[in-house]
Amino acid sequence: MPTDAWQSALATLICMTTICALFMGGEWRTVILAGISIGSIILGTLGILAWMDITMDPIMMAALVISIGFSIDIPAHVSYHFYSSGFDLPKPMNKNDRHSLLNQRLTITLLAVGIPALQAAISTSFCVLALLLVPLYMAQIFVKIMFSCIFLCVIHSLILIPALIVLTDGILWKLFSFCHNTGSVPSSIES
Repeated sequence: MPTDAWQSALATLICMTTICALFMGGEWRTVILAGISIGSIILGTLGILAWMDITMDPIMMAALVISIGFSIDIPAHVSYHFYSSGFDLPKPMNKNDRHSLLNQRLTITLLAVGIPALQAAISTSFCVLALLLVPLYMAQIFVKIMFSCIFLCVIHSLILIPALIVLTDGILWKLFSFCHNTGSVPSSIES
């Protein structure tokens, strides 16, 4: 992989994770999951391109840099909506309250972002699909990159991020319970 491509991807990942941390500073789990999701989408797009035998040429690298911008959009919205959905809900007192609150937050998030995310993915795909009418190598590469990026973005944002939130919630609850029983509760877990 050429230096420019991986440096651009890494810089984008670091910048977006930093921006997520600034806006969602209190909820590190969501920030970390958003960063992991963005990185996974970038790597997945590169993997799909390698699977399709697309070589790393300047046209592919330019299209890849553009598509990296799309890989940020939906995961950032899902993560932020999950973060902000907890503002008006009460703090959980026990494990059952915590599961109920988590379900409420995920429901609010997916109702707010799910359909618009699918609409954005479909409309962007239709717009990019028009490039297939142009008999240029650049257009063909751009369509392949954008379709793979959009597909991975929707899968990560609407399926993997919510699933990972549920999985990490159980781990954090056990860690919280263990620390609470031993008397040392880190402030980042308690909130």
